[in-house]
Amino acid sequence: MEGGSVFIESKLHASLVVIETLFKQNKANSGGAIYLNSELCASDANLRPNLTNVNFTECDATTDGSSILIGKTRKLASKPIGYALYASIRNVNVKNCFTKKTKKYKCGSLCLMLKSGDVIFEEFRWFTSRVDTTGAVSVTATGGKADVKISWSSFINGGGSVEVQTFEKHKGSVIVANTSMVDIQYSALVISPKYRIKLVNVTIVSCRYGLQISRRWLGYDNITFPVSILIDNCTF
Repeated sequence: MEGGSVFIESKLHASLVVIETLFKQNKANSGGAIYLNSELCASDANLRPNLTNVNFTECDATTDGSSILIGKTRKLASKPIGYALYASIRNVNVKNCFTKKTKKYKCGSLCLMLKSGDVIFEEFRWFTSRVDTTGAVSVTATGGKADVKISWSSFINGGGSVEVQTFEKHKGSVIVANTSMVDIQYSALVISPKYRIKLVNVTIVSCRYGLQISRRWLGYDNITFPVSILIDNCTF
């Protein structure tokens, strides 16, 4: 079962606007509170989730996305993702949502899969006191250009890492600005070197690793590419 509270699987396009809403103790196999997907591989499909002033509290998922799962995380080679994602997540709080961290890779509490698009987190706050929790945010692009921006946000305690990956060649950017990450068990930021990476006024304290440059899916290509990383006025 996907989507403990909201389940949307569109044929082509879908827009989801959520304002001033609380999701509490929702549970599902994946997408503990919200599941959104476009089931066709049409190249012109798009998903447009817009969340403003939303709280997720103690939501659980067995596999991926204890609060939100957009797209699918399995069989990507045989059934590739075709839609563009334009996501706006503003003033959203995620507290004590849980997907158990195991040796098998699982996506974060907010798991966003896309072919291409733009993802914005602004005033996003993630906190957990529950041990062995998987990462806070996972964004994976499987095709074209993708830009991810995280600003004025905080990640505190547990497995609250942010991971941004891609299957494709060097396209898109990841910008993290005016954001703090404190007491993260593992890596605070895990980002594919294929993105242009910019950290501005970021504070990372008491984390095992601050910024980890990592390609998770090594088997998808065999190409060389330039690496671009800018770190400006940060504290590690």
